[in-house]
Amino acid sequence: MMLNNSLLSIQKKLVQKTQRKGCRIMLFTRTQKALLLLFIFLLYIVIGVVVPLFRTPVLSKQTQNQLAEASSFYSDEPGIDRAMLLESNESAWEERIRLLNQADEQIILTTFDMRESNSTLDLVSILQQKAQRGVSVKILLDGLNGWFHAEQSSLFRALATEPNVEIKLYNPIKVLRPWMNLYRLHDKFVIVDDVGYIIGGRNTHDYFIGSYDTDSRSLDREVLVYNSVHDTTDSGQSSVHNLQAYFDHMWNSDYCRYYGEKDAPSDNQEQRLRELTQHYMNLVRQNPDLFQDLDFMSRTVPTNQITLLYNNLDPVEKEPVIFQQLVEIMKQAQEQVTFFSPYAVCNDYMLQQLRQVSAQVPDCHLVVNSVENGDNFIASSDYLRHKEDILSSGFSVYEYDGGTSTHGKSLAIDDRLSIIGSYNLDLRSTYLSTETMLVIDSPELTAQLKHNFHLMEQQSRQLIGEEEYIVPDGLETNSVSPLKRWAWWWTGLFLQPFRLSI
Repeated sequence: MMLNNSLLSIQKKLVQKTQRKGCRIMLFTRTQKALLLLFIFLLYIVIGVVVPLFRTPVLSKQTQNQLAEASSFYSDEPGIDRAMLLESNESAWEERIRLLNQADEQIILTTFDMRESNSTLDLVSILQQKAQRGVSVKILLDGLNGWFHAEQSSLFRALATEPNVEIKLYNPIKVLRPWMNLYRLHDKFVIVDDVGYIIGGRNTHDYFIGSYDTDSRSLDREVLVYNSVHDTTDSGQSSVHNLQAYFDHMWNSDYCRYYGEKDAPSDNQEQRLRELTQHYMNLVRQNPDLFQDLDFMSRTVPTNQITLLYNNLDPVEKEPVIFQQLVEIMKQAQEQVTFFSPYAVCNDYMLQQLRQVSAQVPDCHLVVNSVENGDNFIASSDYLRHKEDILSSGFSVYEYDGGTSTHGKSLAIDDRLSIIGSYNLDLRSTYLSTETMLVIDSPELTAQLKHNFHLMEQQSRQLIGEEEYIVPDGLETNSVSPLKRWAWWWTGLFLQPFRLSI
């Protein structure tokens, strides 16, 4: 009996030991799997993001020779285009509606980020009505944001079923070629017939457009360009045709694919279309003044010349064309350059070029969001690590603390040139994204732009050292928790190899 009990005890211990060993093996196996998956993910990121960015393209001699002389952006003769600044989110909403209402033949909408919201619903209801009246509507969305905000949207799916509506995505997500996902469409503009267009930095939803209640919003800047001789034989001289040609080249490229189906709409889509029709009727009833024939002449100022700048359209590493062209324009300033960008993320080459500008121009200003006021966490983390580098450019650096983040991208050159568009002073806009900037020779428009710059500088603190500022009387800086500053510091450190993709 005692022998049997001993054997049973030994057997029990062996079973327990085997079970514990098996558990350890299972645990080890699970740990291995988790580590393997983590390794694969990191390898995917490295291959997709870091490796392609080891070397930024330089400006070739051929491209350098193709850059326009700074003098070519000026004209002593009045042009046929007129212009109007859109500074407020409310004006962006109103003027879009007014301009879209003028469409008889064609509407083009190109944007980085368009998502369902109240203002989007307003605009889409107009697009639907215009399409049903025979107007050709073309919408081009960035493939990444389109995947997030449009792919599964019943609103966009319903709109795409309209016979006269075409929607495309630029450079859709490519899982097996992650490096291709870096290259994004960042242009934002609306074209209506040959009547005119709106171009600038605004995306298409409530955060940027309209006055609907939102958790947060951002300020921005656009310009409306009106062709004063539209529908005449002289219309071809308008800059609207240059922007049209740029769009056509991108739309017809192999990098864009169609979104949605032209099949009969589903029951749910039919319901959304009926809702859009009703929404349009309500919009007209509530805002009758926005749907009247409008003479833009009285609401715009004259221009001498308007020139379109743009990056390479292909989703590849781009030579810094827009940046270098802006540098060449700035170098020819006689007195003053003011560069307004939401943030500044620069490499050595960009800083070197900015230093050349400040060495030639007496008064150079750079206005960016303060990190406390801005809404781009990643860009803020980089700026905090490189503030002294930015200051070394020779530009007087101002950090805007107006309480609401600003997203505008613009320059004022002396008292003549206004430059407005989608280009940020960062590595992504310089080397990766499609971008458009409009160079406008107009003393009247530039006076308005400089006035707005002056108002914003009054709500800005001037950076004079890494942590040293000249603060205007009465200006209060938003408070930021120590935890957020700690997160900024570590994020900026970790992302140094990824700066180009910020």
